[in-house]
Amino acid sequence: MSKRTKILLIVLGAVLALALLAVVGYSIMIWLIGSPGDQLAREQTVRTASFDGQYTLVEEWRRAENHVMEAHISVENAAGEVIYTCPDAYRTWDYHGTRWGSESLDIYALSSDIGTCCYRYKDGTWLSRVSAVYEE
Repeated sequence: MSKRTKILLIVLGAVLALALLAVVGYSIMIWLIGSPGDQLAREQTVRTASFDGQYTLVEEWRRAENHVMEAHISVENAAGEVIYTCPDAYRTWDYHGTRWGSESLDIYALSSDIGTCCYRYKDGTWLSRVSAVYEE
């Protein structure tokens, strides 16, 4: 093996080692502090009145213990009391928001990773999520 080939192999090995180190370092960073998009998201609360004005849909973005920003959904009555808390949280990296049904009290959670979930309103409460299609 020539001297030039040995130098080329050493340089190539060093480049591959640095690339591997960068990938491992980035993976550890994501594991420890969440994705870059989560770091840019800020904690916020969005309130949306239902079509009949009886209820307010509350979408609250807050950081979870694993540093990932999550959207949490609840419903308040006219007095501002929480009457329903959604059992699911949505990672905001893939989240497109929460909507009321156009003429219903159904709640739609729009997400690009798991699709659209609907919490159907029936007999005074919201039922567990079901897959759905949201139409504006």
